[in-house]
Amino acid sequence: MIDIKQGDCLELMKKLPDGSVDCVLTDPPFFEIRGDFDFIWESFDEYLRWVELLAIEIKRILKPNGSFLWFGDDKNIAYCQIIFDKHFNFLNHLVWDKINPINQGEANFRRFATRTERILYYANTRSKTGLEEIKEDINNFRSLREYFKILQSNLKVTKQDIINKIGQCADHPFRWGSSQWELPTPETYKELIDVFGIDKMEGFKEYEALRQEYEALRQEYEELRRPFNYQQGTYEILRCERSQNKNHVTEKPVKLMHKLIEITTNSNQTILDTFMGSGTTGIACVNLDRNFIGFELDKDYFKIA
Repeated sequence: MIDIKQGDCLELMKKLPDGSVDCVLTDPPFFEIRGDFDFIWESFDEYLRWVELLAIEIKRILKPNGSFLWFGDDKNIAYCQIIFDKHFNFLNHLVWDKINPINQGEANFRRFATRTERILYYANTRSKTGLEEIKEDINNFRSLREYFKILQSNLKVTKQDIINKIGQCADHPFRWGSSQWELPTPETYKELIDVFGIDKMEGFKEYEALRQEYEALRQEYEELRRPFNYQQGTYEILRCERSQNKNHVTEKPVKLMHKLIEITTNSNQTILDTFMGSGTTGIACVNLDRNFIGFELDKDYFKIA
């Protein structure tokens, strides 16, 4: 699915449903750095107020397990981070090394040439991630929780009785109504057999059957987790040349966008670029079998995209 629209991203985002986007990856105006679009605010404070409005809307449309990546320059990115830290869970401050930066005339400006851009990487929620988050919902692993509930009922003993005979670790599989539930280890399960004879009870399951059921359910819940498809050499992607195209004065290379999308999203998920420019984020999405939503205010850049 490709859906690109020309217009103000704040207005266009209001038309998107809550929790409808898996990732927002965007290269916004940096404020008085380069390009006409960088010089439309009367003050830096006004620019930051605008950034906060964007943060609120991005927060609303992102899924709970969604990711947010925001490009910025070395001068202003820290101020944006203060705003985003209020709304999202900060993960990384990445640095894109352009290798072939524009000659900034460092001698004339009496400063070092700028050869990097920054990327703030956020998760949408501040809650625990991974398996811990999955287990916090007592509706997950329901069939296994129910098995141990019935098992204890058949034993006609309390959880304290189990702890007294086997130890604290034996209590975990019987916490079916708690986020602290755990599948027992093979050793603990063997002790339940040896001490309580659960293998003689109706409905008894061998440990391997329980493990396979657990793994099947865990894979099913995997989609609830925030994607992060780590690859060896991940950080090498952050060292690549600027785009050589003349389509946009600050065009991001497809190679860079391709790798960021590949790592932070899965196939068929939806990526939004609120400042689409000439559309390199969209090209990367097409190449990677992702859905793409792109907004661009400038009609000429929109036509290029």
